[in-house]
Amino acid sequence: MQRLPAIVIAGLVLIAAAGCASSAAPAQRRTAAGPVAKVTGYRSVPTMSSSSAGPVTVRVTGAQASRLALLVRQLPSAPPAHCEEPLGLMYRIGLAAGAVAHSAALVEGYRCGAAVTVAVAGQKASWRRDARCALIRAVRRVLPARAKATRGLSIGCDG
Repeated sequence: MQRLPAIVIAGLVLIAAAGCASSAAPAQRRTAAGPVAKVTGYRSVPTMSSSSAGPVTVRVTGAQASRLALLVRQLPSAPPAHCEEPLGLMYRIGLAAGAVAHSAALVEGYRCGAAVTVAVAGQKASWRRDARCALIRAVRRVLPARAKATRGLSIGCDG
């Protein structure tokens, strides 16, 4: 039996490794795609008899989605908002699993008192407060100009 030169063996090993790496790469890309958020704002101001109208939804990924998830995690707990007027939904953020918790989360921000609810699948929604307006500012940055109500109305925070 004839022995193959070391250079040929090294070449075959590299080709095999490259083939394995290229077949594994798509699976790695799918699992390491990073955080994803679906952000919905509104075109018009809600009235006393209706909820927010004209939803405007965008999908954000990467650094923007990570920033939103971080801001949600940093919101302090608060008692449920008590308002004379309806709470007035201003925005919704759907965060994919892993961004805030092991399950997907739905975050809703309200006009009244900068109130925010965070609902993680299988758990009771918790109340938070965006007292410094950090989350609403980040939401406004990702929404297009046509989401006028979300981008323009005061929500009762200090900033």
